[in-house]
Amino acid sequence: MFRRTLLVRFLLCFMLVNHTTFHAWNLPSFLAIQQKVAQPQVGVIEIRGTIDSSSEITEKIRLARRNPMIKALLIKVNSGGGEIGHSSVIFEELLQFKNSKGPIIVFVENLACSGAYWIASAADCIVSSRGAWIGSIGVMFRSSIVRYEEYKNDRFSGKIVKTYIIRSGKFKALWELNRALTDDELQHAQNLSKAFYDIFCQSVAQCRNLSLEKKDVWADGRIFTPYDAQKLGLIDKVGSLSDAYNALDNELQERGELTQGVPTFITL
Repeated sequence: MFRRTLLVRFLLCFMLVNHTTFHAWNLPSFLAIQQKVAQPQVGVIEIRGTIDSSSEITEKIRLARRNPMIKALLIKVNSGGGEIGHSSVIFEELLQFKNSKGPIIVFVENLACSGAYWIASAADCIVSSRGAWIGSIGVMFRSSIVRYEEYKNDRFSGKIVKTYIIRSGKFKALWELNRALTDDELQHAQNLSKAFYDIFCQSVAQCRNLSLEKKDVWADGRIFTPYDAQKLGLIDKVGSLSDAYNALDNELQERGELTQGVPTFITL
């Protein structure tokens, strides 16, 4: 009986010591895993090609805003622009993320023009490759006139096709292709263009801290080299994708979201 009790005590002590040693031995690994899990995440979104829709991009931004682990966004832009409405919707969605969640860094590889630059201007920092095109800030409407002419020769003949336009409202047929604009329609189109142009410029000026009084310098429709764009205040740095990563690290560190290590990047 005595031997059996002694043996049980010995086994219990051995298990306790071994259990303690096991946890002490794995404590650094355990802490490393916890630290890795706790690292902030950065959502990566790409905007490429013509901006002819906003639903996919805005949904990704909303998902990032609802995810508690995502603390910042990296937007990769390679677009010459697109529709005014789609660009403005994406711009506003990015502003909501920036104001309520965390920093946004934009990296421009080739193009950030027109509506694509409008979107990029919402960022805290814009980094551009040295070969990119930046700017083209302006609004353009296009109305082409198609002229039909009668033709006749030895082999072929044709007739003029006449189109009748039934409309209600003076300016309802403004964008029809087979007729020239009237003076009133042309003035109305110019007023529309000016109104949207003013909204575009106000958004960029506010986000980039630019003077609206000098918009003829940075918002006359010109495309700028990255170095000229940097001088004008349209971008922050001419560099590489690594510079965009560094800008993200700095933003997260300043906000106390990143104390050591690097954030985790996830493609949305």
